Amino acid sequence: MPHSNVNEDWCKETTIAFMKVKKPVMFDPNDNEKQARLFFSLSIRDNDEHVKNLQDLMEILENEELISDLLEADNEHMFRKIVDKYK
Repeated sequence: MPHSNVNEDWCKETTIAFMKVKKPVMFDPNDNEKQARLFFSLSIRDNDEHVKNLQDLMEILENEELISDLLEADNEHMFRKIVDKYK
């Protein structure tokens, strides 16, 4: 999982962004298992939040039903319903 150093000067508040692409991004053209359509970007203010947020994100991503719902969502309304469902 690529990431940079936590720096309080560069980040005003902790946030998370989500992006879904239509075509999978292939990380290894010889291995179909190494592809992704869902991407998360975290902006974290301090080291304590950094570890906690990464742990929380990893736990969330273990939920196969949530992943399936995210992959099926094709508009903002559906995404917001998913967020409400899994709060």
